[in-house]
Amino acid sequence: MRRATLVVTAIFLWGIATFAFSIHKGLGPPDTRGWCPADWLIGCTSGIAALDSEGLHLLNLLVPPRSAYELELKLLPYQSLLFSFESEQGIGHVIISLDGVEVERVAIETGSWWLRLDDLPPEGTLRVEVDDYCESLLIRSVYFPCRGEGPVGPECKDRFLEGLLWGMGLTVALLLASYVVIHTGE
Repeated sequence: MRRATLVVTAIFLWGIATFAFSIHKGLGPPDTRGWCPADWLIGCTSGIAALDSEGLHLLNLLVPPRSAYELELKLLPYQSLLFSFESEQGIGHVIISLDGVEVERVAIETGSWWLRLDDLPPEGTLRVEVDDYCESLLIRSVYFPCRGEGPVGPECKDRFLEGLLWGMGLTVALLLASYVVIHTGE
């Protein structure tokens, strides 16, 4: 009995850690400073979906499978994703699921709006799909955090300068030591 309780507790804690990512929602176009647009080829679609110059249209014809966009997280080195949406009618929900388990149901807004997913797990299949009440939804773009952009904090500058000084000091010390060894052997 005690082992079964420990196993169930371990599975429960693993499940919480797996689904511990956060979802933030905003209205209007997203602020994409520090974010880079992802290529549509990083994911795949199911159901009825059409890609054009505006983005990816998810269409719900009430036949299985539901229209969805899927991403394999182990292929993405990012812990955050930003989805930009456009909808003509604020009816229905976007269902966010991980490995087939529904994590969140977000109400669809009229016009432009966005979802940011933070602290994503390193593995699993992330699925963004429309429910039965949503006729169509446009995913304008998917963004990931840009690497190497943004301000560098003062502690990073201090560490860089410290490393630079240590490197120069060690190089000079090694050069002097080799000079001494070479000239004392003559």
